Amino acid sequence: MWNIFYLTLLLLGSTLEADCYFQDVYWREYIPNQIPYDAFEALPGRYIGQFVYKDNLLVGTIYPHSNTVVSEHYGQKNAKTNIKILCTMHTEKLYWEEVDFGIPQDTYMKDAVKGGYGEDVESDVFIGKGLDISEWKIAKVVEVVHPGKGLWLWDSNGNASRKYQFFILKYNSTAIDKSYTV
Repeated sequence: MWNIFYLTLLLLGSTLEADCYFQDVYWREYIPNQIPYDAFEALPGRYIGQFVYKDNLLVGTIYPHSNTVVSEHYGQKNAKTNIKILCTMHTEKLYWEEVDFGIPQDTYMKDAVKGGYGEDVESDVFIGKGLDISEWKIAKVVEVVHPGKGLWLWDSNGNASRKYQFFILKYNSTAIDKSYTV
C-alpha cells in the first residue's frame, strides 16, 4: 500500500517539474485567394500548408497564386483542396534555426514546430525550409534520430530530394510579445 502511495507522489512530483509549454500555433482552413490575417508568412509570398495524403499528414509550401500546396512523399505531391494553413497571433515567437543533420545534436529538435505525421516513418514530422537550386521550399522534416532524417524536398522533375543542411521552424516560448508593451 505504501509503495503505491510513494510511487504516486514520485510520479506527481515528476509531472509537476516537467518543462512543458504550449506552442501558440494553429491550423486554419485555407480558402483559395484568401490568406488569413494571422497566417504565418514563412517566405515572401509563401505560407506553410498541411494536407492529408495516404494516411500521412504532410506539410509543404502554399503557393497562393495557384492556390496549391506542394510537399514531398516519395516524390512531389500537390493538393488544391482540403488544405490547412499555419497561423499564429505571435509571429515574434517563431524563428528559423539553421541545422546540419549530418552532424546530429540533441538541441536540433528542441522547440521544433510539429507539422504533421508520417505514417511511413511512424513519427511526427516537423517544418523545415531549404534552398533547392534557386527556390526556397517548405517541407517536412523527419527528426534527427530517425534513419530517414532530414528535410525532404522535391526536385524540378518531381523526384524526392533529401537535405541534411536546412532551416527548421522553432517556437520560442520565452519571447516577449511586443504588442502588449506600454
